[in-house]
Amino acid sequence: MSEQDKNKITATFLSEKENKIKWHHSRWFWGIVVGTLLIWGIIFFDMLYGSSLSGLGVLKNLSFTFGAAPFMIYGQKWIGTFGQISFSIIFYLLLFVLLYKTFYKKYVCILFPIIFSILFLIGSLISILVARI
Repeated sequence: MSEQDKNKITATFLSEKENKIKWHHSRWFWGIVVGTLLIWGIIFFDMLYGSSLSGLGVLKNLSFTFGAAPFMIYGQKWIGTFGQISFSIIFYLLLFVLLYKTFYKKYVCILFPIIFSILFLIGSLISILVARI
């Protein structure tokens, strides 16, 4: 084996070692976190409402359990039913943009999934408080 081949192997090894992604920046980790949040929303929806709803009531209450409660409540207070629908659409667009920005590269910028998680958890907690009233 020539000296040049040894240098190529060493350079490849060092390059792979430097490019290794930390666990908290990996898509697998944040995929599990986001998946757990979404599964929590579905379980919470089933516990809260069951199968007693149909049509638009299901979509409204599913939005409520996925964390859109603050947006829906403030939209209802400010504009009415149209505000509730439009603020829910804004909430979902915000979540989809955050999810896209989270998973479009191999290396995850931690800011986007943290914002997603905070929005989801605060919205879920508010919906639990509203549901108890």
